[in-house]
Amino acid sequence: MTFHVDHTEHDVGIFVTEQEVADVLGCSPVERAVLIIEECAHPSFKPRLREYLDDARGQDNHIPHDVDRAMEWPG
Repeated sequence: MTFHVDHTEHDVGIFVTEQEVADVLGCSPVERAVLIIEECAHPSFKPRLREYLDDARGQDNHIPHDVDRAMEWPG
């Protein structure tokens, strides 16, 4: 979750980090999130990111997010 966006999800198709590469071209927002978490997130953050996504998906939005919870995370 970000509070300032320079690029929309339609502008970025491949994420490259020191962990791995995630090709998210043609994926839905949830599919993109899963791939980014599994392929690009640091292993110490994956459980917390998975939990956040699972909880946010319960809101049944096209792009699952919980702004209040996301703001609680350290910057």
